[in-house]
Amino acid sequence: MSGCSPVKQSPGASFSVSPFSGEAPLTVTFNASNSTDLDGDIISYDWYFDDGDTDSGSDVNHVFTSSGDYAVTLTVTEKDGGEFTTAKTMLARFPQL
Repeated sequence: MSGCSPVKQSPGASFSVSPFSGEAPLTVTFNASNSTDLDGDIISYDWYFDDGDTDSGSDVNHVFTSSGDYAVTLTVTEKDGGEFTTAKTMLARFPQL
């Protein structure tokens, strides 16, 4: 099949979280090193935290200062512009008195 263009593969976004829940203020480490791109290089990792903050990079730390459930979203972008997004919900709770 000469002359056929290869099928474009979008990157895959994946991240680990440590710890997944705890008492507020909760410092969480996010690692996106398991994100993949089969036909190119990932050029950006964009994090969106449900408390209004954002960050970038494959490894980030974030502090949730208030009690609540937070949807954390990661978007990875490859050099050709393809994007993929994934999300997880974090739980930050104030300690019980």
